[in-house]
Amino acid sequence: MSFRIYYEQEKGGEKPHPFNYMPDDVVYRCPWFLGDPEPPLKLLYPLLLETERGTVIDPLTIYIGWTASKKPFAYNPRYIVNPLILVVGTPGAGKSATLKTFIYNLLRNEHFMERGQKIPPIVVVDPEGEYAVLKQLVNPADVLHLKLGRRDYINVFDRPSKSINPMVWYMRMLAVIQKFLYISPAQASQAYRVLKRAILSLAEERGFTADPTTWLKPDITLEEVYKWIESKVDQLEKKKKMEPDERLFYRGALTLTSRLDPWMYPPNDAFSKKSTFDLSKIFQYKLVVLDARGLSKELFGLFSYWIAYWVYGLMLERGPLPAFGVRVVLMIDEAWALLRRTEGKEEENPLEALARRGRKYGIMIVVASQTPEDIDKKMFSLFGTLVTGIIPSDEMRKKLVESRGMPERFAKKIGELSQGELVWHINWRNRDFPMSNVPILVKTDYPIKELIQIQSD
Repeated sequence: MSFRIYYEQEKGGEKPHPFNYMPDDVVYRCPWFLGDPEPPLKLLYPLLLETERGTVIDPLTIYIGWTASKKPFAYNPRYIVNPLILVVGTPGAGKSATLKTFIYNLLRNEHFMERGQKIPPIVVVDPEGEYAVLKQLVNPADVLHLKLGRRDYINVFDRPSKSINPMVWYMRMLAVIQKFLYISPAQASQAYRVLKRAILSLAEERGFTADPTTWLKPDITLEEVYKWIESKVDQLEKKKKMEPDERLFYRGALTLTSRLDPWMYPPNDAFSKKSTFDLSKIFQYKLVVLDARGLSKELFGLFSYWIAYWVYGLMLERGPLPAFGVRVVLMIDEAWALLRRTEGKEEENPLEALARRGRKYGIMIVVASQTPEDIDKKMFSLFGTLVTGIIPSDEMRKKLVESRGMPERFAKKIGELSQGELVWHINWRNRDFPMSNVPILVKTDYPIKELIQIQSD
């Protein structure tokens, strides 16, 4: 059994004492040695899980690093109000390193699982192409690496399941597409009506009806929608005189085609054509890296919304779990579009639905942003866990601390963090222990240096 000298004694803060020479686990659990206000070790590092078959290693325990009191810290969504994690911090704060550590140790948990259990699929939306290094942790047959905007395509109208009514899914995508076309308010209503008419007309031509047996047909594409609108514009331009309603349609169609036009040609056509792979098989892989560095800002925002809705839609089709578990881990870096709260029925934010019901369906989502100034204050309360790195802005630190009900002293502490140090504020499911609302300072144990560096694609 390994022994150690308690770290405060090593610093000269205590006189030698026989009780300072203890096994690590005893030192961690002994209240005499718990200096900083942190939750107990069984919450910080919840490795053991009681089951009907006895005590086993909990596959949901994801090791992150060390706390200020030199205790190991591992994230476990089983103990959190909802499995939504928000990571914020300026460039160089350690945000990406923490995300990679999270994925790295989740993938490694397979070595500790009971026989027959599987790692939940991890889907990473990668805006800079920096997560490809994680492919080396997994058998190549268990990795799907897509290069959106350069080689691969996703049809934005593809439904998560053929048992979903096409009209329901298409109307949701209608609102998402409209949101990221950035059409002025004066033109938006006309363009929206044109886009809706085009989608419904194509769906009718495809043969979709209220009868579920018709839903097995291929979904329409955005390219088909664009061409349908173009054909109507050509027909109206050939007329000598337009009726008032035709002129309104014509104006809306011109606005819409001018905004859609860049999305029809490389490299911005990533979502206009048929998908280059079967989306229904995406969860058959242990690791899916969706390399989005080829996308424009508008298309990356559209993609962030789409993937969140798509995963949520698929989980709804599969139904709730009988007990808590994780079916899929969705990680979106630079998720600025999802973090700007939107109002109105046409612009429902998928994060709100995931916060309310994602736990029941086994969805764990991790989103990150290096521009916390753009995040609506109300959005912070949606997340069961907030992870904060360096934030130099006094105003932003105050906004963040107030939104979570954190002690005021942490506003100053966040400004003094060093690289790799992050404050974890967790909404525990069980809050009947001391210091349940106290944020935890964690130094990320970054393991990616162990991986062999790969050549740029």
